[in-house]
Amino acid sequence: MTASQLNCLSQQGFDLLSVNVFNTINETANIVGIQNYGLAAKASWYFEAYMYPCVSVNCSSAWDQINTVLDAMFNAGICEAIFYIGVDNSDANNKWPKNTKTNQEFLEKLIEGLQIWGYNDIGIYTSQNNWDQIFGSNYNLNNSNLDPVLLWNVAWNGVQDLTSGFTPFGGFTQETLTRHQYAGNVKSNQCYTCGACYLDYNYYPTSSRKQMIKSRAKMSPATPNCLPKQKILKNKHLR
Repeated sequence: MTASQLNCLSQQGFDLLSVNVFNTINETANIVGIQNYGLAAKASWYFEAYMYPCVSVNCSSAWDQINTVLDAMFNAGICEAIFYIGVDNSDANNKWPKNTKTNQEFLEKLIEGLQIWGYNDIGIYTSQNNWDQIFGSNYNLNNSNLDPVLLWNVAWNGVQDLTSGFTPFGGFTQETLTRHQYAGNVKSNQCYTCGACYLDYNYYPTSSRKQMIKSRAKMSPATPNCLPKQKILKNKHLR
């Protein structure tokens, strides 16, 4: 992503950049994604983080993965953001196991890790089909011992609103909805063309901007203002 592309998208009414901050296959921080935060900040965009965790049997623990990505984000001066965990089975090289109970425990460890690092605004990026397949249709995340978790709902129905066609699942209700991904796998538009990647289009309500403004005010990619907090949290690194 370039500054000129962001400026072009701004002219089309876009103002929120959701950045993938984790390389799933090699379990490293996505440095290019993290650098895009700086571009978004300079363009006065809102921005948030997401990751697809590594979920195969050979992957690191949930807590190790959280440590990897947040170490890199904090070192870049990004110490507060809305953080989403991507849950789907579209990647043939990173399929969730078939044991729904084990999957539930792994997800809860990821969320617990984010909370230990100090994150309060945590969400899940998923669709109902993926959720039911991976965790079971009876699994209610918001009935666990964790704080309430938000939902970025994936439903490519082309409707630019938050709730059209939404049916509660997984403990998520209309009150926990923050995003609706209404279109995806867009290879190009007036501002952006990508051969190996793609754009997804998301709707979010203006009521959520207050939350994002708070997050943006605490980020300064050019000046790592998170280091004091990071030094404290290093003593609490997850095992």
